[in-house]
Amino acid sequence: MATVARPIAIPRPLSGERRRLRFAPYLLVLPAGIYVLALIGFPLVLGVWYSLTDVTVAREGEFVGLRNFVDATRDPTFRLAVRNTLIIGVIATSAKITLSVALAFLMLGAFPGRKILRALFVLPWTVPIALSTIGWKWMFNSQFRSASSTKTFNGSARQSRRCSRSSWSVPGGRCHSGRSPFWPD
Repeated sequence: MATVARPIAIPRPLSGERRRLRFAPYLLVLPAGIYVLALIGFPLVLGVWYSLTDVTVAREGEFVGLRNFVDATRDPTFRLAVRNTLIIGVIATSAKITLSVALAFLMLGAFPGRKILRALFVLPWTVPIALSTIGWKWMFNSQFRSASSTKTFNGSARQSRRCSRSSWSVPGGRCHSGRSPFWPD
């Protein structure tokens, strides 16, 4: 019985162009990552710094360490607020879980009006999306749009009267054929 040797792939060093292509996705995501870090990281670090200082609106603070936290735990109002929060959180969470599981088991069975009831359960998630879509549609409506008021501020509405109905103008006063992708008429 003969054995067949399998070829072994020998790793070769990447050429300069292939090495750059390997890092290209990371370079493309880098601006978004920096933006997210700045958007989330800066307020987080600032909040931690404020909690470790005695800063007020009127003056810069000095570093006090964990003294703010120690003072908060000694305050009876803070302890009462923490106790109330925990009690309400535990009660609300257990009630939500119990009712959700009970409704899920009830909805498994066949009964008259089940489709209507399912639709009613979905409404709290679908209505806000539908209303925001309608709001955006109204903003860019040709007759009733609220975004059209911005055209009068920069003067382009006055210039567009000189152009034909199927044209649009730029603030320089030149008429362009075609429709504007930003201001549908």
